[in-house]
Amino acid sequence: MDVQYVSPLLLPPPTPKLTIFSPAHWHARHHRLYVPYAYGALYNHPVEGFVLDTLGAGLAYKVTLLSPRLGMLFFVGSTIKTVDDHCGYSLPWDPLQHITSNNAAYHDIHHQSWGIKTNFSQPFFTIWDRWLGTVWKGDVTARYERSRTAAAESAAKEKKADGGKVGNGKAK
Repeated sequence: MDVQYVSPLLLPPPTPKLTIFSPAHWHARHHRLYVPYAYGALYNHPVEGFVLDTLGAGLAYKVTLLSPRLGMLFFVGSTIKTVDDHCGYSLPWDPLQHITSNNAAYHDIHHQSWGIKTNFSQPFFTIWDRWLGTVWKGDVTARYERSRTAAAESAAKEKKADGGKVGNGKAK
């Protein structure tokens, strides 16, 4: 079973005393990124990085008895796929976008405020999302458009409140 998928589902929600021990707390750092980008793929809490990425991948390597060469291929491939899924682009010529149903478009929904409780699977298979009913169902076009409109309105309000000044305080 995929520890990275089920740990937030099985463990109790964080309490003030146990917050630092909660995988939800660890993964929250990664979700500061609403707009995924390649370097953000590995932007996570040090404990999450060690427990899930390092120990999880190391355990998979040992349990499957991979040779050093296959292990290296596994680690490099996993890293490339994770970065590709967080790049924010679904390019038609990118072979990694076609290998599995979990691609940049699929995982991007998970990073949106309206889709954060869906599309957990990362980086290869979506089987856990399908079996446990956490696949996003709905039209993403309207959701993205509402988010874009809200961001534009917020920027216009900020600009109006600042009296037309931008960034360094100088008028446009």
